[in-house]
Amino acid sequence: MEAGSNRGQAGATSDEFPAIQLVDVSMDYELEGGETVNALKNVSLSIEPRQFVCVVGPSGHGKSTMLNLMAGFFSPTAGQVLTHGRPVTGPGADRGVVFQRDTLFLWKRVADNIGFGPKARGVPKQERERIVDSHLKLVGLERFRSAWPKQLSGGMRRRVAIAAVFANEPKVLLMDEPFVGLDYVRRADLHEVLLELWQRSKSTVFFITHDVDEALALGDRLIVVVDGGIAHDVELPFERPRTPETISSEQAAKIRLEVLSKMHLGGGV
Repeated sequence: MEAGSNRGQAGATSDEFPAIQLVDVSMDYELEGGETVNALKNVSLSIEPRQFVCVVGPSGHGKSTMLNLMAGFFSPTAGQVLTHGRPVTGPGADRGVVFQRDTLFLWKRVADNIGFGPKARGVPKQERERIVDSHLKLVGLERFRSAWPKQLSGGMRRRVAIAAVFANEPKVLLMDEPFVGLDYVRRADLHEVLLELWQRSKSTVFFITHDVDEALALGDRLIVVVDGGIAHDVELPFERPRTPETISSEQAAKIRLEVLSKMHLGGGV
């Protein structure tokens, strides 16, 4: 969508706008020594509602900067960031964020962590309990409703963190390597949980990962970020649900090779 499109006319619904849009966005940082780092360079990107977008690229090339701008944690040096046609001016309940490390409240039990967002939004107690119960069931943690976060394994804590974000019903979910450090089996389990919640919620997902196979397993679309710009952007043609055979297919191998070659051009590690 062009910045001057008439899709922003009065009466338009949120689905008439991209869920996320970056228009000629640049982001510069100044280091303590006075050196300027160009984290993003004139990036334009449009993500449609309910799309699951996976983002890969070398470390330090702008992926997390892009996510932080979408979250409203800081403003771009140039250009504009929008969600559903509205400029991003700061964090908001319409955007949920999941980081590499969970951000659970250690002094709150599992149920209270999941119910925190709805409570903050003024959701009545009876409805809030229904939301908590349904999300506990979806992530398979009904028995741990009254547990403290310190009593849970790493994988279980990630489940609670994801449930807590979805319970707040964000239109956009921003995820920065949420499953890093977990073994293959736990990651596969969490992929199923995430996809189930995403399909039920109809949220838009922007998911950063360093694992190309994870991106192939999850995404509708795969974007490669290199040197502060978008080096590659491809729609993934695979049907759901996806199997190990899908990810090991000849078609997946071709996409994987293209993605890795684009990442290699960035020279990152």
